Amino acid sequence: MTNAPVAPVAFTLEENGISFAGTHITIDIWDSDHLDDETIVEKALRRAAKDCGATLLDFFLHKFRPQGITAVAVLGESHISIHAWPEIRYAALDVFTCGSCNPYDAIPALQDAFTPGRIQIVEQKRGICCN
Repeated sequence: MTNAPVAPVAFTLEENGISFAGTHITIDIWDSDHLDDETIVEKALRRAAKDCGATLLDFFLHKFRPQGITAVAVLGESHISIHAWPEIRYAALDVFTCGSCNPYDAIPALQDAFTPGRIQIVEQKRGICCN
């Protein structure tokens, strides 16, 4: 028997009469710094998870050569990920949470770490259910 975390119950949220599983935001950042720094990327994703109230279960980071990083913070409430192209100072991030976590609360940690010149955020409600 292992001490693995217990699987989360099926979270159902409701907003404006719509039931859904969670909120997924994609964040594109341009003219950004530190996208090739493994330590900064890991700290940023860990802080983002904490700030949005999520439970960090695992963390994975891969450094490409000569540059680039992909990383995923696996959360009890879903995930936060980054795919970075430092050579063009661009990164694509995902923050998907369910339950009481607010993915928007992760944004300041990401902005502080990468100081983007431009940011675009798109939201999608995942698992919309019709009643």
